[in-house]
Amino acid sequence: MQASLFRSRVYDAGVIAKYYSRRPWIVLWRSLQVLWWLGTFIFGLQSDRWLGREEKNLEKRAIELRQLLTRLGPTFIKVGQALSTRPDLIRKRLF
Repeated sequence: MQASLFRSRVYDAGVIAKYYSRRPWIVLWRSLQVLWWLGTFIFGLQSDRWLGREEKNLEKRAIELRQLLTRLGPTFIKVGQALSTRPDLIRKRLF
């Protein structure tokens, strides 16, 4: 099953759903990874606010956000690209 899942050149949502429904630990592990990395980043942002270092660490946090989205993979890279076009959501000076 795994070999056929990764060798297929046609997207088949049913095959993918079947594969991961039998492997919930993979989904759980990935969810924990995403929550951990995002939580760590958000904690860093909040600690900057608490300690009054928002302006000082602005560039550092922007770099960390880019690296975080890259580390999390293509879906998160696309989210980052979408956010970069929305100055009403993310301040322009972060990019």
